[in-house]
Amino acid sequence: MNRERLTRDQEHWQGIARRLASDVLAPRAAAIDREGTFPRQNFAAFAQAGLLGLPVGEELGGPGADVLTTTIVTEALAQGCASSALCYHMHIAATTFIVAAAEGDQIDRFVLPILRGEHISTYAISEPGSGSRWWHMESFVEPDGAGGYVYDGYKSFATSAGHCDSYVVPTRASPTSPHNEFTILLIDRTIEGVEPVGVWDAMGMRGNSSTPVRFNRCRVPATHRLGEAAFGFPLLMAHGLPVFQIGLAAVYLGLAQSALDFAIAHVTKRVHADTGLPLAKVETVQRYVAEMAIRIDRTRSFVYRVARYVQEMIDEHEDLVEFVEDEGFLQSIAQVKVSACEAAQEVTHMAVQVCGGQGYGRGYPMERYYRDARAGSIMGPNDDMLKNLIGQRALGLPYPWE
Repeated sequence: MNRERLTRDQEHWQGIARRLASDVLAPRAAAIDREGTFPRQNFAAFAQAGLLGLPVGEELGGPGADVLTTTIVTEALAQGCASSALCYHMHIAATTFIVAAAEGDQIDRFVLPILRGEHISTYAISEPGSGSRWWHMESFVEPDGAGGYVYDGYKSFATSAGHCDSYVVPTRASPTSPHNEFTILLIDRTIEGVEPVGVWDAMGMRGNSSTPVRFNRCRVPATHRLGEAAFGFPLLMAHGLPVFQIGLAAVYLGLAQSALDFAIAHVTKRVHADTGLPLAKVETVQRYVAEMAIRIDRTRSFVYRVARYVQEMIDEHEDLVEFVEDEGFLQSIAQVKVSACEAAQEVTHMAVQVCGGQGYGRGYPMERYYRDARAGSIMGPNDDMLKNLIGQRALGLPYPWE
């Protein structure tokens, strides 16, 4: 099995996440899935363990965790409950962006409450007319006459909708702005007009409350704008998309590992009466287990390598926005999500085959892993669209936003 070299600090946070996964998340995972409930209790445990403010810098009293550390933590949590890990990832991705973009008293108002474990954030990006095409927004902001904004928009899916404390919302900078000229707002759930729509009732990832959110002519003060007006797209590409993509990969990597672990436990203890031998002695089972292990190890190496690469770019470039057009940077963060989501589907498919009735039957974790894994490839940015972008660049074609 793949053994990555981690720093002492990374091992510390990984250990905390693994204990939470086994002691807190795993015992609640089946109920969260069955009832479709948001993992509020798990977030309380995340807060108590100091995980909600992981990306907050040491200069602010935070852990100052790097990209690989948050990746490792998310992966470990996913092995206990994928829905909880996905919600946690969305919070970490939003927090990373907030930390990068916040200035002045925004640090006290937005960042420190997260560090104290008092605030959960998320992204609200996709829209009905654009879906996974994050570079194209139909919604826009207008001036409110008092120096702030009026935002009237509808976001198709927002993980943790109705349960988070704020939404990071990219939108066109004005009614006449190009579709990829964004202003990014941090919209508090208490602002009048913030309206989560419906109830999340999906095949998998049933605890993540990814309902639409209607922002009904919300008046948002200018002090809730993240970064400069009309400069949101490069900020999102530099400080939002990398951690967003890598964290999604971590969720599905952890999910795949859970499926393999369950399959190994099953074939080790399941004994055929006629032979007196466990399933683990069957050569076909051994090949399945080998294929799953190889797929996971290969994917983990890639995910960790991309996480380290992104962190190196953050450390080396004073302004990551200037580097974001580098071909290797964009290709890597597009490929990493596709790789992990496909691995999760392939591994859970094989694991169900190996486990037979205990893999297919409701009430066993494997059936949940299988359904949860299916969400990955269609979750925005969806894999088909990412493959288009990867292929376009490989063929020397421009990206659609260029």
